[in-house]
Amino acid sequence: MNAYLLTLLKNGISEDLLSEQKEQEEKEAKLEKMKRLQEEKEKRVRAWWDQRVNKEIEAMSEEEKEKIWKFVKEIAGSLSLETQQNIFRSRVKTKLESQGVKPSDKE
Repeated sequence: MNAYLLTLLKNGISEDLLSEQKEQEEKEAKLEKMKRLQEEKEKRVRAWWDQRVNKEIEAMSEEEKEKIWKFVKEIAGSLSLETQQNIFRSRVKTKLESQGVKPSDKE
């Protein structure tokens, strides 16, 4: 009788542990999916901004570009060209944001 009860108890504990493990795996899978979706969204937003900044740069007059480049050279003249270009693009993005431009699925 005791062996039978002990076996039932062990089986019950095993089922509880398996159930908890399954719940934990489901939670982890949901978190991983949410993380992946967030990363995909961030990639889309970055791509949108890259495209929008490129359009803005193309539309800028040479004077506007020179004005921004002058600012960049003053603050980042000793940094690499790539870093300076990133700062330039960041300034253009900041300008767009100040004008109320935001990512949109329509474009």
